[in-house]
Amino acid sequence: MSYFKRSIPSVNALVTLEAAVRLGSFTAAALELNVTQAAVSRQIHALEADLEQRLFVRRHRRVEPTSAGAMLGATISGALHSMREAVESVRQKPGRSVTVGATLAMSYFWLMPRLSDFRTRHPGVTMRVVSQDEPVALGSGEVDVLVRFGEAPFADGVSVAACQAEFFPVCAPSLAQRMGVPAATSALLDMPLIEHAAPDPSWMRWADWSEQAGLGRRTPRAVLQFNRYADAVAAAVGGQGVVLGWNLITRDALASGQLRQIGRRVRVASRFNAVRPLRPRHNAAADAFVTWLAEKFDEEA
Repeated sequence: MSYFKRSIPSVNALVTLEAAVRLGSFTAAALELNVTQAAVSRQIHALEADLEQRLFVRRHRRVEPTSAGAMLGATISGALHSMREAVESVRQKPGRSVTVGATLAMSYFWLMPRLSDFRTRHPGVTMRVVSQDEPVALGSGEVDVLVRFGEAPFADGVSVAACQAEFFPVCAPSLAQRMGVPAATSALLDMPLIEHAAPDPSWMRWADWSEQAGLGRRTPRAVLQFNRYADAVAAAVGGQGVVLGWNLITRDALASGQLRQIGRRVRVASRFNAVRPLRPRHNAAADAFVTWLAEKFDEEA
């Protein structure tokens, strides 16, 4: 520690340098730091003397950092940003914040419409939602709770609540009326189908539905393909075709009449899971969210 103190110049001088590099002006840095321009100039001169090299080139009414000054300024700026985030994290009351991860479709179509209920019950909890279709590694500590589709057990987390998953063809009522809801299930595969490129191999495709619905493993051609399931559902709501819906994700759209089920429901071994990391940090807010999520799963299974 004593070596560290001897090797690092004055913290005030380093903060002054960062402001001067970022703003390109001793005067502007002085205004931001609430000191005089002369004080900024003295701090920079002292720092240059300590480091035994110039950190700025003085121009008319402005300053330009040398390569050493620019490098040092960028490094200090990153360090200050990390310190600010750490301080804000410490300021939050322990166990009063939770970060939740979910796919874009699960987040938009199911979680967001219900989140106000959790926030009403737990008004003091600060929430952060991470919505992405790419896999989330629970071991990274990015999220406290992950809503993940799949079959437990998981290598990086523990399923603490789960909901039965079912999938089935859905489309806009206008499309069903225009084309006529087929009496034979197999005729569904001749309708305009919507597919999406699932990053998770456990996600069901039209070939899976065809096989499990008793039609054999047919691979029908999709007229629309998306890389995000949320876009595929939105296209179906807009009357563009038939998509495979999931009991949780399309629940509200079915209830409101935006979508209509036109084919058989098929149950799968994979479930919608609330997953915690293998070594979760003690977090009362995360515990409360899991309890709430389990209740919602039970209500809507």
